[in-house]
Amino acid sequence: MSLDAVDYPVFQSDVRTTEDNKNETSLTPARRAALDALEREFHDLLNSLPRAAA
Repeated sequence: MSLDAVDYPVFQSDVRTTEDNKNETSLTPARRAALDALEREFHDLLNSLPRAAA
């Protein structure tokens, strides 16, 4: 079964609101730095994986 064939229910908590986006921009500098570091690590991890032939 392919992933696009699965129907996932959407719950109210799954839907992002403008309040969620506002909280995202009000990160403390320490949390922003930590998030940036995690994003760099994730990016490096993805780039280190072998690519599938298309």
